[in-house]
Amino acid sequence: MRTLCTCLLIAAAVTPAAAAPAARPTAEFHAYQTLDDALREVFAGADSTWTESWTPDDGARAALAAQLASPQPPGEVVFHRARAGGRDLGWAVTTDEIGLHEPITMLVTVTAGREVGPVRVLVFRESRGGEVRRKRFLEQFLGKTRADPLRITRDIDAVTGATYSSRAVTAGVKRVLALVDARYPLERSAP
Repeated sequence: MRTLCTCLLIAAAVTPAAAAPAARPTAEFHAYQTLDDALREVFAGADSTWTESWTPDDGARAALAAQLASPQPPGEVVFHRARAGGRDLGWAVTTDEIGLHEPITMLVTVTAGREVGPVRVLVFRESRGGEVRRKRFLEQFLGKTRADPLRITRDIDAVTGATYSSRAVTAGVKRVLALVDARYPLERSAP
């Protein structure tokens, strides 16, 4: 009888633990570069810099969501701008995109010609996939425009073992291109 009771107690003690959901691995926090340092780097040679803020209204957010096939968060977007010798250097925007579980903070630059300029991963919070901050991966985005698919396996090669992180960075680049076009539409010339 004592053996049967002991076995039942052990089984009862093991069952709840076995049924508990698996915890997400705790990610390390990697801050690779500050925003100020990244801006100095991507706008090297600028003689003036400034920021402009824009809060998309519901209509603009809905249009962006339709273009990007994902809901757009409410709130303000900050565009960092720069000039050198009276020439516009373009825009730089920080964005957070979810990798597997955690946000990846990146700075995406867009040239005055509406092409992707340098991309920098500022903060990486996932437990795996930090290789997306490497030059070899990020340089794939240089010169891309809204006309490019910006899709993994189409025109962007994912980092092996970092598919979710690769998709997140790609989505961030695509989002910033759409934000620049939404806030600063090209002026149409009259026929």
